[in-house]
Parts: sequence; C-alpha cells; structure tokens
Amino acid sequence: MAGHPRKITQANPIDLWEKVFADPRDKEAFDAITQRGVPEEELKMAVRNVWMATSFPRKYRVFRDRKGMESYLRRLFKRIDDFAEEIQKLHKDRLFRPKEWSSNFIAMNDVPPGPSCVLMQRDLSELPNLLRLQARYLRFQLRTIQKALAYRSHQHSETKATLELLDLVRNKTGRPLYSQVADLLTAAYQAFGIQKTVLPETLAIRYERKKRRKSE
Repeated sequence: MAGHPRKITQANPIDLWEKVFADPRDKEAFDAITQRGVPEEELKMAVRNVWMATSFPRKYRVFRDRKGMESYLRRLFKRIDDFAEEIQKLHKDRLFRPKEWSSNFIAMNDVPPGPSCVLMQRDLSELPNLLRLQARYLRFQLRTIQKALAYRSHQHSETKATLELLDLVRNKTGRPLYSQVADLLTAAYQAFGIQKTVLPETLAIRYERKKRRKSE
C-alpha cells in the first residue's frame, strides 16, 4: 500500500487533511491507526511536525537568527493580552458597551442588515476574547515550530519528528504500523507538493536503530 502513485499538487495549509484524504487509501491508513487507539488530533500534530521539520528548517533558521526575534514575539503576545484586558474594561463602561451602541456604529458604516451585521456586532463584543485566542494561538504555533525544529540540522529535525511519530503510534497501539505511517507521511508530503515517498522499510530501519541505541 505504501508508495502508491499520487497526483502531486501545491496545497494551502488550511486544507492539508482534505488533500491527504483525497485518496481513499490514505484515509484508510489514517483510520487504521486511529482505530487502534491513537487520538486523531495527536496523530495529525505528529504528522504535521514531520512535514514542518522537512519543509521549514531554512526559513526557521533565518527567523531564529534574527536578533531578539523570539523575545520580541513573547513581548508581542503579552501586549495582545494586555490590550484585550484594556478593551474589556472599556466594554464594561456603559458608554462603550458594544451591545448597546454597536448598531449605531454599524448603521453609520453602511453595513446592510443580515449576516454581516450580526457578525460585526458579535465580533465587536467578543474582540477581547478573540485577541486572547490569537495570543494563545501564536504561543502555541511558536512552541510547535520550536519543537518540530529542535535540532540544528535539517536531517536531525526530520528524523526526530519521524521517530516521535512512530513512538506515538507504538505506545498507543503496541505496534509501530510502519506501512500505514509510511502511507500517511507520503500523502502529507505530496499534498504540499513535496515529491517524497516514505517506505515502510526505511521507517523500520530508523526505528529499530533507535531502539538498539536506547538499549546499549
């Protein structure tokens, strides 16, 4: 099953899994793993880490090497949280409460009645929570990138992420399921236009080598 031919296309990260599952055999590989006890979101995150370790090392090194970039981002996340707190305090004052006054604002901005109007009213009221959500998302994404690219070299990052994926599958199912994992990784790579085929035999060699080193 692993390595069957697929049409390679460029992909938007938003619809990665839709593209991965376009071939029923790849959806079968995913289901074969999750039905044996691996939580879907954990499996998706582990596959995503492998893809990121393959695709982003150079970009991340450029980002990481920019002086003070990570410190700047942490300060930015804190400013977003602080800004959300300030807006929420204003919203508690009746003079600035969106639920009471947003309809006037919307009317003055020529927003027609209907879904757009309702969404704008909701977003004005929920902005503090949306800002906090944005800060949490950015923190999460930064941690994810740092974990996926923990090693300096491209190959080490990819190997580490792949072994962590196999660890997850083996710990949850009792078996590394090399064939299904190989199919899933190949589909994820090719959904993003990366012409790379992962073979079960290669995964087995890597994983057995890791176990031997651990036992020495």
